[in-house]
Amino acid sequence: YNVVFPAMHEVFNSLNYFRRLFLNVLESMIRILLLAGEPSLDFKFIQKAFETDENIRLASLVQNKGGGFYSNESQQSILREDFQLMIFLGFPRWPVSIELVNYLEENLVRQKKPLFFIQTPNVDLAALRIYSDLLPFELRTPPRSTREVVVDPTIFGENSSIVLISENRGENRRMWNNLPPILTFMNNVEIFPDGEVLLQVEPALSKLPPTSESRKPILVSRQLGEQKTLAFLGYGLWRWDLMMWGVGKSNELLLNFLQKSVRWLITREEVKQVKIATDKLVYRSGEQVYAQAQVYTQDYQPVEGAVVRLSVSHAGEQKDYVMESVGSGKYETQFRIFQGGDYEFRGEASRADQFFGADSGKFSAGEFELEFQQTRMNEPLLQRIAQVSGGTYFTPETIDQLPEKLQGEGRMRVKNSEINLWSEWWSLIIPILFLAIEWTLRRRRGML
Repeated sequence: YNVVFPAMHEVFNSLNYFRRLFLNVLESMIRILLLAGEPSLDFKFIQKAFETDENIRLASLVQNKGGGFYSNESQQSILREDFQLMIFLGFPRWPVSIELVNYLEENLVRQKKPLFFIQTPNVDLAALRIYSDLLPFELRTPPRSTREVVVDPTIFGENSSIVLISENRGENRRMWNNLPPILTFMNNVEIFPDGEVLLQVEPALSKLPPTSESRKPILVSRQLGEQKTLAFLGYGLWRWDLMMWGVGKSNELLLNFLQKSVRWLITREEVKQVKIATDKLVYRSGEQVYAQAQVYTQDYQPVEGAVVRLSVSHAGEQKDYVMESVGSGKYETQFRIFQGGDYEFRGEASRADQFFGADSGKFSAGEFELEFQQTRMNEPLLQRIAQVSGGTYFTPETIDQLPEKLQGEGRMRVKNSEINLWSEWWSLIIPILFLAIEWTLRRRRGML
């Protein structure tokens, strides 16, 4: 879709009033089953967040100590419904009925519906191992002491629709870093090779040593064929709601995060051995494009050592790239675009004489310049430049002070030069000229 807004009079760059959008149309009503191991603040705030979305139909079951559920709806009536997404919030905590076990096996294992797992302190690890093949991680040790941590997007996270709340990556990182700390368990998980870490612990803001061990994964995604899973390895999400109001902000980031997570999970993609995609669908002129490929065998095992070639076409011109392996069957490349319009790409993957397949797609670049996206004055930057250069920063209100700053103490400059008169022709002409004038005056007055 192309969206055009009427430009205001005397606008310097009218191209900023044009945008090209790609829409992925989903079903209007998303049906979610939320299973919680016990009552908690996280459950109440997540439930409230989903219930405010008119496009979501949420059913929830909360376990009690006896193995049953706190619920106004009976388990039997809920299990007769067809849900598109399952959420485990610290589930399972207590023994699960055989009816629910069979229901989850049918939906998660056979029908390969997506799963969103949120870790809590009291989850039953033995019962959770039934679903270990679906999760993007392995719990190595039981959870012990907790730690308050601040989250930070990874490189994969910055290119993910789940974590990318703002298109400005610097602003996006600040938004995540400014969230209240959550609780997590350090060093008790191992991420599978095909899992992508989207959020991790920020050591400096979490008062931890700046080591790789301190950057514990917090949000991990995984896609096996057509099935997607997402794991949030921490708890205390309610802080991203309640505490934000306490500092004069809102729960907008939490709502965006949950909505984007749900939409990513339920979006079914075509199952192919070779999948190639760019990090975004719409770019700006001059922006960097990141392309990633995933290569699988026929039984969907990651392929290492493949040669993945990517061709990008625009306005009759074609550029070719060879994508580099980053492990676990993933390949990446990046390039910069300088012209607006629609682009098409096609990639092929092979190894020796074996051809795995091809994939294609498209993206678009806006017809406007990157430097004109933010035309508002950057006052902090101007003040910093004035400070570093030893100058002074003026605003329209203080511009009258400029003449005073320009008036300095008077300075005298002395310049000495030496001229050899006998080597210059004009040094002879001038005396002769004066003598001729004197001779003429004397003769007219009769003095000769």
